Amino acid sequence: MIVRLVVSLLVLSATPGAICFDTGHHYDLLRSSLTEFGFKDETIKIMQAVNWFADLYSFGSPIPIPMLEYLHVDTLRSTDDALCYWSTLITNTQHAVQNVTMNRSPIDVVYLLSATLHAVQDFYSHSNWVESHPHDDACDCYRSDTFFHYFQNPAYNWSQLPEIYSDSCPSQCPKMSYRNQDWMTPHGDYCQGINKDSIVRPNFNEAYVFAYVASLEWINATMTWINEADPTGTFWEGVRTCTAVDANTDLEAAFKVSLWTMTGTVNMGHWKGSGSGSTLRGLVAYILWMAAPNSQLVESFRSDNINDLMLSPSPYECSSYPQDAPRIYPYKPNVTLSVVVLRTLAMHKYDDDDHRMYGVVYVGAGGGKRNDTTNSTVPLPQQVFIEPTQISGRKFPYWTTMRFLSSEDFPIGNEFIPINYQLWNENVFYEDTLVDIVPVNASTSPVGNNTLPDPKAFPPGTIELTYWPYNKIINGPGVDGVYSNASNSITVSGPEGYVTIYIDTRTISLNCSLNLTDPPLSLHTPPQCPNTASGENGPALVCTPAGADQAMAEFRSALAELLAPLGTFLLLLIVGPIIWCRRRHRACFAPDGKCHCYAPWTCWRVHQQRKKLGRRTINDDDDDEDDSNNHETSSLLGESSSRPITRGQSKRVTFDKSPEFRRESSSPMYSPNDQGYYNHPTETPSPTEIRTDTNIV
Repeated sequence: MIVRLVVSLLVLSATPGAICFDTGHHYDLLRSSLTEFGFKDETIKIMQAVNWFADLYSFGSPIPIPMLEYLHVDTLRSTDDALCYWSTLITNTQHAVQNVTMNRSPIDVVYLLSATLHAVQDFYSHSNWVESHPHDDACDCYRSDTFFHYFQNPAYNWSQLPEIYSDSCPSQCPKMSYRNQDWMTPHGDYCQGINKDSIVRPNFNEAYVFAYVASLEWINATMTWINEADPTGTFWEGVRTCTAVDANTDLEAAFKVSLWTMTGTVNMGHWKGSGSGSTLRGLVAYILWMAAPNSQLVESFRSDNINDLMLSPSPYECSSYPQDAPRIYPYKPNVTLSVVVLRTLAMHKYDDDDHRMYGVVYVGAGGGKRNDTTNSTVPLPQQVFIEPTQISGRKFPYWTTMRFLSSEDFPIGNEFIPINYQLWNENVFYEDTLVDIVPVNASTSPVGNNTLPDPKAFPPGTIELTYWPYNKIINGPGVDGVYSNASNSITVSGPEGYVTIYIDTRTISLNCSLNLTDPPLSLHTPPQCPNTASGENGPALVCTPAGADQAMAEFRSALAELLAPLGTFLLLLIVGPIIWCRRRHRACFAPDGKCHCYAPWTCWRVHQQRKKLGRRTINDDDDDEDDSNNHETSSLLGESSSRPITRGQSKRVTFDKSPEFRRESSSPMYSPNDQGYYNHPTETPSPTEIRTDTNIV
């Protein structure tokens, strides 16, 4: 177990910083897309944990599953490589899904769908798809034409489309692997490279939306393949409601390890961008999870052969790949998708300049579209977004909450969305505290003739807002109006702190594309939209010279946070036994009156030997003051003298210094005699008289 932990920590410390969409973004994307298909909450949790395993067992585990490296879509050098990758993965997945359907194993489909969705989402985070498919200059919409929109589509010719790659050197770089070559340089981290792994990176919003649309298309294709093998639809229903294993423990570990992990001054956290790292917390969370017995989910996932079915042959093996892979069709092409974007521009807790703040946003908590016939509401499924901790009192976060809507379930019209916003202070040794940011004596007025939803059971300090997507009006305590961009935002201030936010609605469609003739599309850089975290805040703080200095100071502080308790533990480990030895084992004092308790484990062995003999010295009892005062020490009498005591009777044994009773021992300091006592090595005691006095108490 110890070896496993040590290797785990070494692997974790060497893990590259930006390797995929951050854990929190995968977490939210899965929740959004799977909810659209009616997956059960427990099933979604299993899939979120397995999706994290794709990262953990690729980069952060001492017992890796090497094949899972294929799911990060990192080494595509050309459009041909991309076609090879997706043709192979689609074909493998179709065959695997239909095989496990015939075997009636829903949990295998859950594993397979979770892992392949990781690849589907990472493609847009790691490739130049966003750069080669820019949206319009207005920045008020997002494109929906994913890779699958063109794949196996006779209406398009790949030779006429921009070159696609997932690296910064598509033609010059050799094929590389994480475990034997430094392929992370072109991929980059939070400050450079082609990746869009986090809210702090340019073009993150666009990659996130592409990943969501592609996830819908992939889940829909999986459902189609299953129903082809099982036309009754019962197996697909079993997949959507599968709860074969419990994922809560692993999901909690995924959150804590990702939130607090630190792999340097830039990559301080891997939940949603940099700024949440904590060496001590991350180390403790990782050790506790690794030291615990493997959960049922881990054992099941590692022992399953689904990875072989999914990734064999390798999607990177392009000497020969399937040319007849099935087409992935658009998901409900007649349904209009939109996204509600909530940006937190600033936040602060008044009485603490060195706080660790994070946000929790509940979207759709009990609200929904209005039924004009019955004047009631159809609930919108609640989705909870956890925004990453910001250390050292950072007041201007990159927090971006994106809640997707479908016109089928939520038509743009007379409907509202409840949004409940909480600001939390992360504490080390006790429970996190909710910061009260609700304005005092603020009034809430309804919009038009619509009645606001009933207040929900949220703790005091929660801002309860109502957002109307069709006209972008926000209504709540001290808030009434349109606040839809950074230049027209709203600050909500309570007795303990404040937040500055805006909320906007943007459509997702094919009509959002940018019509370019010059320069060529492949050379065009999409506009850096001002209504995104990167466009508003610029590069991440750790990427600026001033921020780098601050990040180094935070990194040192985090190391000190780790080393302080570690140093205390080591000190107690060394000094503690010595103190224990001196207090409880005074027989370790030599006849010359000098204490030799700097070898405490030797004293401990003596103690164990005495326990076997069923006796101890009178001096072991610190509460017996009279006996302690009457004890005849060797330094006063000039001879070895002690008082052995048995249970129920006291005895006195006197020794002299003859050699025949010396007992051989490997200890360089003391040799125990036949009575179980240690004598000074410079003397050779032996008993000449044994006197028993039953009157001694």
